[in-house]
Amino acid sequence: MVNLLFWDGVGCIGGNKILVQDSSKDESLLLDFGKNFGEENKYFDEFLKPRDRLGVYDLLRMRMLPPMLNLYRKDLIPANFDFSTDLQQGVKPVGGLLLSHAHLDHAGYLPYLREDLPVTTSVISGALLKSLQDTNRQLYSELIAVVAKELLDTGILKTAKGSPLQPRPFHLLQRPKDVNGFNDNVWNCNYTKKPYLPATPDYLENSCQIAKYNIKAWPVDHSIPGAMAYGVETSEGWIVYTGDLRLHGSKGNLTRAFFQEAAQLHPLLLITEGTHPEETNPVTEEQVKQRSMEVVAKTEGLVIADFGARNVERLLSFLQVASETQRYLVLTPKDFLMLEYLNYATPEVPNPLRDPWLLMYVAPKGRTDGWEDHVRSLVPEEKTVDARRIRSHPDDYILCFSYYDFANLLDIDVHKGSYIYSSSEPFNEEMAMDHEKIKNWIDLFGFRIYGRLGQAAGGKDERDPFHASGHIHAQGLEEMIETVRPKYLIPVHTEKSDFFQQFQGLTTILTVQRNKLLRLD
Repeated sequence: MVNLLFWDGVGCIGGNKILVQDSSKDESLLLDFGKNFGEENKYFDEFLKPRDRLGVYDLLRMRMLPPMLNLYRKDLIPANFDFSTDLQQGVKPVGGLLLSHAHLDHAGYLPYLREDLPVTTSVISGALLKSLQDTNRQLYSELIAVVAKELLDTGILKTAKGSPLQPRPFHLLQRPKDVNGFNDNVWNCNYTKKPYLPATPDYLENSCQIAKYNIKAWPVDHSIPGAMAYGVETSEGWIVYTGDLRLHGSKGNLTRAFFQEAAQLHPLLLITEGTHPEETNPVTEEQVKQRSMEVVAKTEGLVIADFGARNVERLLSFLQVASETQRYLVLTPKDFLMLEYLNYATPEVPNPLRDPWLLMYVAPKGRTDGWEDHVRSLVPEEKTVDARRIRSHPDDYILCFSYYDFANLLDIDVHKGSYIYSSSEPFNEEMAMDHEKIKNWIDLFGFRIYGRLGQAAGGKDERDPFHASGHIHAQGLEEMIETVRPKYLIPVHTEKSDFFQQFQGLTTILTVQRNKLLRLD
């Protein structure tokens, strides 16, 4: 008998947290442990956040974290915290987490989990999580290593004085090109006053065993590199989990290979994402690159490219655009560090110090963090650019800025050029408000806007899109289901589960509810 528990990711986009429990095993497994941005945004915003000083208290009380106290770090549970639920009964201890990729709606609640819980993911996702940890001060600074908290007399949790960073046990799939270089230059380095304890991640093959479950892992195409789909062998058959994936990116062949290999398992269950089942003709990454090339080639003045954080494929597309239009691609220090880490993990990412078309933007700051000091010491002066240099020759640059970088435009003070919005259109009211602010900034400097940003103000933008979705389209879902042919199918990460009813007969569509056990036998 197999029990499944969907703590989140049902009837919404993101927040996947799925538990798999086989009656023949001593432990259960987690599939992703993401932050549900939609749910959090109902109550919190930039100035009102869950209180870190109370650990898991706020999110448990609001049912945003699964109700299992033994799943979390003991130092994040306030004293005398009375919390009980029937769902804790009969749920076996969790023996491992299979992390599909490094987007925060799949990995964002990782800092709350027990520090001894093994995490399995790709080496590329590990590098991305490390770059997030090193460049953030708050919650996301404890993704791959944690700092113990102590309970004060007031009942408040505070970082224990002098406590070192304790690395989490990571199992990394797809061994990097230079294991020693990756360990020494990425995994074990730290740019704060608290050094890591000596630790080296394990490297596993894509067929391995976690918590006595046989696991198969497949690389798939997504808008972030390193995405994986997983198969978990249970006593009732294989459970296959897609994570997030697509066919229309540059690595769609990986996704199709996953379809074929998953089909050979004759799976009991396929758990699939369904973010955009209404999309029938998706824009490809190659089309984004070509449309951006056309805009940059005809632009007089500065070009600003705005795309999602960690969308490395988009960054590389703009790097090619930059080289072919004889402009430099200017990155923020965070992006420069990310590329440095990824270069050790995969040969497909260029060394940012050696690529002739990559430069780093240096803004005046009164105080810098340790990671910033590292990047600035690493990057020679001739590879940096400041506001004065861009202002003097704006036609020489493509500036990779997003909303939180826009104050620097006041220093650059260029009022001629193009702004390419190369990210997703707003899918909720809060995002639409943010997009309106972006539009106000760009209008302030008189740049022409390209992309779907115009829709944020309620207008109609008929220009060609400049964004390729990270999610599989309708025909791709049909191809996957017809190829894999699972006995059962459960759609998650979707607000359009009705789309999947057309596959009744080819498979059996199961409807699940949050926090409700589903038994398969």
